[in-house]
Amino acid sequence: MHAYKGRVDTVNYSVGMFIPVNSKVTLLESRSNKIKFLYKGKTITLLNRENFSGIDIEQVFHRYFG
Repeated sequence: MHAYKGRVDTVNYSVGMFIPVNSKVTLLESRSNKIKFLYKGKTITLLNRENFSGIDIEQVFHRYFG
């Protein structure tokens, strides 16, 4: 995962801070189009653009945090 300005986007491009697979995170909030979590003291928002990703937020959760 790559976080840029405190946000992760489901669009397929990589910029910003790299968050390695199996990193410990704390889930803060989950809404219909975003998941907020804490990583190394920084709040990150994973934003799902369903019209581009083709999947809903539950599927995004399992893909990124499964």
